[in-house]
Amino acid sequence: MRISSRRTYLSDDARDRGIAEEERQLGGGGVCSGVTEEPEPPETVLTCEAVAQQLRREGVIDPALTECVALAGGAASRVAALSRPGGTPEVVVKLNAPDEVRAETAFLRTYAASPLLPGLRYVDPTGEFLVCDFVDGIRIRYGEDRVDTRAVMLRLVGDLLAHYVSAEPSAEAMPWTTFLGDHVSYRHAALAEFVSEEDRALVERLARDPRREEAAPHCLIHGDCGAHNFLFERRGEGIGGLIAMIDPYPLIGYSIYDLAFAFVSWPNGLEPETILPAAEALKASGRWRPNGDMHRVVCEEVLIALYMRMGTCLVYHPNDLPA
Repeated sequence: MRISSRRTYLSDDARDRGIAEEERQLGGGGVCSGVTEEPEPPETVLTCEAVAQQLRREGVIDPALTECVALAGGAASRVAALSRPGGTPEVVVKLNAPDEVRAETAFLRTYAASPLLPGLRYVDPTGEFLVCDFVDGIRIRYGEDRVDTRAVMLRLVGDLLAHYVSAEPSAEAMPWTTFLGDHVSYRHAALAEFVSEEDRALVERLARDPRREEAAPHCLIHGDCGAHNFLFERRGEGIGGLIAMIDPYPLIGYSIYDLAFAFVSWPNGLEPETILPAAEALKASGRWRPNGDMHRVVCEEVLIALYMRMGTCLVYHPNDLPA
């Protein structure tokens, strides 16, 4: 599979935006001072309500879906659920930048057979939004819900990661080790208070190590495969099994990246026996070919993912990491 857009590792454009935003919030990055720019004229902002009206008018969705309720979206997207008056949500409208809409569309279409992904109903021809089935699940409540993490990791592999298809990065894509190394390095300053200089250097060295490259081809992967994007079955007052993965931020990389990210974003601890069965299943599927001893490579991938997750935590949940 060839991805014709510039969406490689993060798309170069999306990656630059993501790094710039996190650097800004982490206190890094350069800012030109002493220069006054003319304000740009305000743009007309497309809203979920306006999209819903358009979809009803054009017959894309049932005209009876008149209730529009905002949902929590990703870092940049705007999301709303549509339902009948007094009814349960049936579809989700998601607005985002065209590059992100195209990338998410490619991911959802590629893995449409996965029972963990919402069905894609419609994609705006201009790339401003997409429409998916609503999944009636709940997010995990950190510090409150306990689930069988080992079982969740195994289901994630069995129903999604083990079915990843190969994808070719564009010609201008940076090497995978550069992508990882850069994402580690720009977190150093913010994490200096919590991680020793020696350990910061170790993580970057691991990220840039040639062992990160595999004999297996690159794949189209989820890219934001964390517990915050997991939906679970409602089970009384508690929580059941994993039923969906939402909000992909697709990358062209290696499947172990998604598994390690899912593992370190989990609130229930980081015991090796939780991830190793899933890693073994991923290896057995042929979608992961570790460059070296499997247990060692898993530990290294987890360290890299955990470090990046800690830096991201400082942006979106600044009080959690010190605690």
